[in-house]
Amino acid sequence: MGSVARVYLSGCNYEIGYDLISQSTENNTSYVKFWGILHVTNSYVAWSRGTANVWGSNTTLSTRYNKGDYEVTNQYVTLYHNSDGSYSHSLGGTLSTSYTSGTAQGTFSLPTIARASQPSCITWPNTTSNVGAIGGDPFYIHMNRKSTAFTHTVRYSWYNKSGTIATNVTDNCQWSIPADFSEDIPNAATGSGTIYVDTYNGSTLIGTKSVVFYCNVVNSNPTFDCAYLDTNSTAVAITQNNQQLIQNISTLRVNITNARALNYASLSSAKVTINGVDYDATLSGSSVSIDVGTLNIAQNIDAVVTVIDSRNLTTSKTLNLQILEWQQPNAIITLNRQSNFYSETDINVDANYSSLDNKNTITIQVRYKKASDSTYGAYETLQDNVTAVITLDNLYQWDVQVKLTDRTGASTTYNLSVDRGMPIFYIDRLKRSIGIDCFPTQETSLEILGKTIYDMIYPVGSIYISVAATNPETLFGGTWEQITGDAYLKIVTENAGTLAGTSSEHKIPLSSIPSHNHSVERVAQYGNSGSTANFTSGNAWQGVSGVNTSDAGGGQAYYPYYLGVYVWKRTA
Repeated sequence: MGSVARVYLSGCNYEIGYDLISQSTENNTSYVKFWGILHVTNSYVAWSRGTANVWGSNTTLSTRYNKGDYEVTNQYVTLYHNSDGSYSHSLGGTLSTSYTSGTAQGTFSLPTIARASQPSCITWPNTTSNVGAIGGDPFYIHMNRKSTAFTHTVRYSWYNKSGTIATNVTDNCQWSIPADFSEDIPNAATGSGTIYVDTYNGSTLIGTKSVVFYCNVVNSNPTFDCAYLDTNSTAVAITQNNQQLIQNISTLRVNITNARALNYASLSSAKVTINGVDYDATLSGSSVSIDVGTLNIAQNIDAVVTVIDSRNLTTSKTLNLQILEWQQPNAIITLNRQSNFYSETDINVDANYSSLDNKNTITIQVRYKKASDSTYGAYETLQDNVTAVITLDNLYQWDVQVKLTDRTGASTTYNLSVDRGMPIFYIDRLKRSIGIDCFPTQETSLEILGKTIYDMIYPVGSIYISVAATNPETLFGGTWEQITGDAYLKIVTENAGTLAGTSSEHKIPLSSIPSHNHSVERVAQYGNSGSTANFTSGNAWQGVSGVNTSDAGGGQAYYPYYLGVYVWKRTA
């Protein structure tokens, strides 16, 4: 019996409540009697008329009630519980008379009816769980049942698979994830499914509840073999071992073979990691070659080879790469003319090159050309750190090229220059000559930049004038032509050195004769013989008369005041 509410009136009060008669687990219902009780607290209550109700009932009351308790109304009702077996509701009841009235109002809850069990893979109410490995150890599924009368059928659903785990289960059961669950998640390492629990009361299905579970693919990392080799034939010819790499020369290749993905996965990719750098490759079959190329690494180092499958599961293996240090060959070169100016030139090349376990050698070559030439001569071979002599004409500047080549085929070229072998001041004791910035070529001469002092003062085309008759060829050398005959020098802008004529052709023109006069004697002659002269003198005389002056001058060539000299012109 459960009291829900009570209202107090004059001389009495009205109480409402319920009695739970029965409950049906199968139907999830309760059979309830609702009632209303009149409690008379005075000796009696009386009124002309009245009614009482509860849960929809409506009962007419008598006019007089002595002190005591009276069930004045009731109602029998079947109530349907919530899906989880719970039930709560409000309840109201009214007592109304001609004398007084009031309403009792309250809320009640019925006992929860046991419903379908909630499964869990760990302690309830924490339901969802990672249950472990596919194909691994069994785990418990807990029923958390609400009644000891319940039994359960446990089922699973996993992608396109479903099945029964156990029947007639009371509190729990064990289950191992089947190994073939892996085939449904070929591209993931973890998958999820659902465990369903059907709860029975006898043969009656109470309900079904579920829990999500997760499980993992384990022991499914891919397997493979791997090895490395040097694919550079030149390097292998030196080391005689394709497992020995030469820094910056060898071409590294990593071969992955017998690669296999496990438990329904597929192979995806592979990579080689060296010194933090990844070299990637797609892996669709059971093997792949990854060409890393040359490595600028001077010592042994580990290469980590990794194979990745479609689940992103990986397996890595380590290869220890054997590396020989190698550097570009270089040298210290000395190149000097003997005594700083002879054509004979000393050259020494002190080469520095990588040993490669004493398997490497160096080849040294030299070639040269005049600086003014466009092409070099043929290479000549030199010995390491052995001074050799090459001939570089000291009259010229030379370009010298030294080339170092080791067994790897790598070469280093040095471009050098040798100046002319000319001293600033040179005394040739045999020629008894002096050279300035040159070697003298003539006897008893002073030469500057390859020219004698006389060639510089009197180059070809020069004029030599002297009062001595000595030919300048005997003084200065060269070829000279003596200029004879009378001649005068004239400044010109062209045709210099050309005679304009001889002295006999040079007459004094009238314009150059000083102003002067001659005496004239008048002569008159008559008759028909001789000249006829007509003179007029105050109209007394008319006529024409020829007048002759006396001759003067000898017609000789004219010479101004002069100094006689000997003149030569240099022609060669």
